[in-house]
Formats: sequence, structure tokens, C-alpha cells
Amino acid sequence: MHMFSIEQSYLITLIRSALRGGEGVVAPEGLNYIKLYNLACSQSVMQMIYLPLTVKNVLPSTIVNYYEEAYGKAMAKSVNQDIEVNIIMEELERAGVKHMPLKGFVIKRLYPTPLMRTSCDVDILYDSTCYEKMNSVLLQCGYFQNSKGGNHDVYYKQPIMNIEMHNALFNLENKYSVLFSDIWDRVVLCGGKEYEYRMTVDDFYLHLITHSAKHFDNSGTGIRSVMDLYLFLKKYRNELDRKYINNNLDIVGLRKFAENFEYVSNVLFDTFDDINTINDETVEVIAKYLLSFGSYGSAKNHLASKINKNDNSKIKIIAKIVFLNYQDMSKTYKWLKGRKYLLPLAWIVRAFIVIFTRPANIRKSIKPITDLNKAYIENYQNVRKISGII
Repeated sequence: MHMFSIEQSYLITLIRSALRGGEGVVAPEGLNYIKLYNLACSQSVMQMIYLPLTVKNVLPSTIVNYYEEAYGKAMAKSVNQDIEVNIIMEELERAGVKHMPLKGFVIKRLYPTPLMRTSCDVDILYDSTCYEKMNSVLLQCGYFQNSKGGNHDVYYKQPIMNIEMHNALFNLENKYSVLFSDIWDRVVLCGGKEYEYRMTVDDFYLHLITHSAKHFDNSGTGIRSVMDLYLFLKKYRNELDRKYINNNLDIVGLRKFAENFEYVSNVLFDTFDDINTINDETVEVIAKYLLSFGSYGSAKNHLASKINKNDNSKIKIIAKIVFLNYQDMSKTYKWLKGRKYLLPLAWIVRAFIVIFTRPANIRKSIKPITDLNKAYIENYQNVRKISGII
């Protein structure tokens, strides 16, 4: 049974070769290099597949420059992120701010070379009682605050650096936050440091799973989520306290999801050399979902998630887009702050501005909603059921 396209199957083969330190894989007959390029870029894995791809294949002259440019940019971004984050953490240490790098910046050390793993942004957890010190450090390092609110603030530095400074791992209203409310009581101080910490392997695993589940159940997530899990388990499987982990997963209803993600990561990158020889519904459904929407999912998935969770109709979803809540409207219309009674007027002003100056934005916002059909939502619900998301 052929579950995947030629490009999807070959992408997994190239990733597997890279993770194993292999010498490359000859391209299958009928491969579309443009489709492979788009898939690799959408999944943020060009820096992984470029070398195993080019070792055994001569890329078509019409597209080779695109591959080389994407590979070069990804590598440069990874190097730049390492330099910038190390500078920030040195300054946070000097300022006496407890901090801890998260997710990709840590997991990349488990790849054959850290340059294989890039991120759109870098996440750092800091002691929320030290906000002023943290903010001062980021500003002194040349960043400006791009957005503020929720469990993280976003800082940007031209041309490509995005840093998310987290005051908590999840928003309080997120059900997974209960597992990490006392995370600072469980962290481990880094050797030679006074204010830089790391999670224990058990808590890092829990964060990997809960973070993946959050994205999987909203807009979606890409193949990197199971790549990261595969390498983490390869390194730390025998050190994990499964009783502690399972007890916590049960609290948030993610034990089945975690088991399925572990299973899929092992099948894709270790067990089978040809994923089209796999006859397994769990692998097919989850892997296809991961490969279909890019590293950060899609707007259609996000809307399907809203409809599924809240039993909202398309009309209600459109109404929420048109009539933003007071908090969101206040960010754009500063005169609204402290004057909630003027919210209807703000809606009218916003509608006038959008209709007459940005009509294309209306079509862009509404199109994903109108494109949703019953079959798409039912498929989304089936993915959730099989994956184990509750």
C-alpha cells in the first residue's frame, strides 16, 4: 500500500540518512525536485536533506540555485541563532536573571551536527519576577519588543532574529500548564553557572510531548516534532522515569498521544527503510498529517480545531474575526483602552478602514473558512482520535 507521495517518501528517506550519518540516497524515478524543494522548505529541513541529496544526485540546472540558496540561508540562520542566544544568556547571567533555553535550542545538540536543526525563533524561559532586568538585557543586545502578552514576549533583531522570552511554559488557561506550574523547583543548575538552568530529562520529555500536542491539536505541526522525539529517546530512553512521566501524562490525558508519537518516530526513522512498505493506520494518519501542512500547520487546521472544540459554525467563526474582542481591539486602537463602551464604534472604524484600504485582507481571512467542508472537518476529527489527543 502506497501511503505517501514520492516526494514525501524520499524526504523521510533523506532525513533518515542524515540522522544516521549516511552518505546519501539515490533519487527515485519520477521524483519532482520542485515539489521536494517546496516540501523541504515548508518542513524546515533543507539543511538536513541537502547533503544526502546532492552526494548521490545531480540536481536539475533549473532548480539547483534554489536548493543552494535555501541551504545556505538555513545554515547561516542556525549559526547566527547560536551566537545571539549565547550572548543573551551571558548577559542574563551577568544581570542575575534565572533563565533556561527551551525546545529546539537544546534538542539541536542531539543532532549529528547542531546546524541540522533550525528554528523560526528561539525560546527562553526566565524568572517572571525579573521582567525589568530581562527586558533591559534584550534591549541592550539590540532587540526591540515586537509583541507583549500571554506567557511570552517576542523580541526581534534585524535581519532574522526572533526571541520568545517566556514567563511560563504555557498560558494559565492551557490545560498543560498544570504540569509546569512549579518548574523552577525542579530544574537543574548548569555547571559553572549561577543563573542558567536546564530541565531534568523527564520534564524535558513532558515539555516535548505537551508542546507537540498543543500545536498538533491547533494549527498542526511538522515532521520535526517526531525527529526531535526520536533523537531525544535515542539518547535518554533508558534514563527516563516512566512512572513519573505516565502519571503526569495521565493528568492531562496525553499518554496515548505520547505512545503514538514515540511509535511513529521509531517507525519513520529507525524500523523501516521504505515507509511505503508500512501497513499501519496510526503511522499513516499521523505521518501524513505531519507532512501535509508544514512546520507550523495551516490556517484551515486552526479553524477546524476551533469548530471541533467549540462546536462553532462558520458564521460564528467569521463573526469572531470581524468583531474582535476588547483586548485585541485595544492593541490596535489605543484610544479604546479604559473605554470599553466605545467598542462598537471601534468595530465600525475598523470595518471602514479594512473595506476601503485593505479589501484583499478580507478575502485572505475569509477564504480558509469558506474552503472548510464537512469532509475536511471529519478528517481532522479522525486524526485527533487516532493520534490520542483528548
